[in-house]
Amino acid sequence: MLGPVEAIGPTGRAELHGARQRAVLGVLALHAGSVVPIPRLVDVLWGEDPPRTAVKTLHSHVARIRQALEDCGFPPVLLTRKPGYVLTVTPSSVDALRFEEELRAAKRSDPGQAVTALREALRLWHGEAFADAELDGWGL
Repeated sequence: MLGPVEAIGPTGRAELHGARQRAVLGVLALHAGSVVPIPRLVDVLWGEDPPRTAVKTLHSHVARIRQALEDCGFPPVLLTRKPGYVLTVTPSSVDALRFEEELRAAKRSDPGQAVTALREALRLWHGEAFADAELDGWGL
């Protein structure tokens, strides 16, 4: 997510179609291991003025994301859990979460090690965060 939103599985990249699919996957990844409620995801995609079919469309996006993840070799990692969805991946597999951990580690380090840790953290960035995803609301 520290650049374009993408998922790379054991057999390659997940083919995500459209900025909204990437936005959903990105938000779920930012909250890896935690349930993200459906209303929050609707807010992320459409803001304060969602279409009447927002929830149905969200379910369709999730189904397509699940298929894309399975097609690139992931086991079932995108699960339905009331009141929404959860991405069951380790936080260390999400670049933004790994970046935050690297920053925390740098703060705990001596100055020489901190510089090295910060350089490693900066290497995780590949452009503007969520560069190819449409984030409309405040759901992050």
